[in-house]
Amino acid sequence: MYKILLALLFPLTISAQSNWEGIGNSFFGGVGGFAQVYEDTVENVLYVPFHGFFPQEGYYIGVWDGDDWDYIGPMNGEPYAVIRYNDDILVGGNFSVIENDTVSYLAKWNGQNWESFGFDTDGPVWKFKIYEDNLFVVGGFYTLGGQTCNQIAMWDGSNWSNEYSFIDSQGVVFEVGMFKNELYAGGTISVPEKGIRGVAVYRNGEWISPGNGFAGSLVYVDNLIEYKGRLYATGQFSEANGNVGNSFQVWDGSIWQKVGSGITGVVNARVFSVQKLNDKLYIGGNFIFAGNIPAFGLVSWDGEKFCKVKGDFVNPVVLRVGTYSENLVIFTNSPIIDNDTVDHIAIWKGGDYIDTCGQKIHLIPVFTETIDNFNSVNIFPNPTQSHISISLPENLPEIGISIYDATGREVYRRESFTNDSKIQLDVSGFIPGLYFVKLKSKEKRYQGRFVVLE
Repeated sequence: MYKILLALLFPLTISAQSNWEGIGNSFFGGVGGFAQVYEDTVENVLYVPFHGFFPQEGYYIGVWDGDDWDYIGPMNGEPYAVIRYNDDILVGGNFSVIENDTVSYLAKWNGQNWESFGFDTDGPVWKFKIYEDNLFVVGGFYTLGGQTCNQIAMWDGSNWSNEYSFIDSQGVVFEVGMFKNELYAGGTISVPEKGIRGVAVYRNGEWISPGNGFAGSLVYVDNLIEYKGRLYATGQFSEANGNVGNSFQVWDGSIWQKVGSGITGVVNARVFSVQKLNDKLYIGGNFIFAGNIPAFGLVSWDGEKFCKVKGDFVNPVVLRVGTYSENLVIFTNSPIIDNDTVDHIAIWKGGDYIDTCGQKIHLIPVFTETIDNFNSVNIFPNPTQSHISISLPENLPEIGISIYDATGREVYRRESFTNDSKIQLDVSGFIPGLYFVKLKSKEKRYQGRFVVLE
């Protein structure tokens, strides 16, 4: 490791008006796109994977102890994730060498040098998560420990498990999250034959779509986080492409809900990072508005309203949000906040975070009533310009159908279809946009959605 005393070499220039204190320095070239910032509360340090220039240009992990930086590295490829699991510090990424020690994408510090953790893997590691003492590893690998663990593997402290190995997908798993004791996966994943797009849930031994997944050619689900009894999915997706929300929507276990107008204001607005702190979610990304209030890359959400976080950013793009000693830490494209140089990394040094708040937002469900114990149906062609076929998993003696537009307004209803496993409808007269289908029999309920093109 290399240590640099910031107080001696890089004095901080902080104005009396600023609530942000810069802790970066000129060595930082930027936080990587997959980088997972991690606070180790055991050693009270903050780990930051980055590309930098000390002692030479390369890939490093910065270690901040509140006063100065240590550095792990260099590495011969980009580090993405750091975590403490039991007594070990683990590092994952797209590298095979750390400080001249040969490893394989997934490494452990043994007190003297770096070594491969457990078994070799055949591809990069994006992210770590711990649930109930089990370590979940997400990455671009296909095998780990000699067994198939497609993109997701679990370590129980003694053995690797491929129970959650993802199915072959058009796309990549970026994230996993636990909600109501079920594992969810998010990313650019797409499995058309299962209706999976953007998000999947592992249920009864297989990956399936929660609801009807996400829609559009550009879908990134970067974060899945449980908050106040709901699962929040954030990333890059839009209502215009047929999704419930804009880069920020909520799953209650039965139905997706939109949160006001979501995250907007720039082309391809995106949420990069979400962090819980003091019973709020802090959301960083590339956006101007959150729920119609000016937010400029950083906003809080308390379950009812968005609030802008204080700070005047020269470049309002926040790449990562983390915590250190119960204070907010941000990693931003902005070299200056409140007229002070922060070198891209800043910590909140006191006072109230909140600046301007919007009005209370009522979560808007996809349908006008909650659907319990629903089953998904296959709708094709989708998108369509003229007609749709709705394929049911079984013949039912009688079933009713309702179709709603994106605002929840019912646009079609038929009380009864009989003895059909496939329903065909003419939708050529529908206004282009997103539509939701609800089907109900005496014993079962089904839902689906489709997009009508111009």
